[in-house]
Amino acid sequence: MAAVLRQLWFILDVTSKSIAQSIIDASLFKVDFRLIAYFVNLSSVNMTY
Repeated sequence: MAAVLRQLWFILDVTSKSIAQSIIDASLFKVDFRLIAYFVNLSSVNMTY
């Protein structure tokens, strides 16, 4: 069981780091949060500013 969890953790770690690197490479972290909230449809985000 521990070996399976270790492998799953490794896959999750590699995947999340790969996604983070792709976001940084594409400069997607510079996108306005209001635009992201529009696409994610977060009703709790204050869009009045």
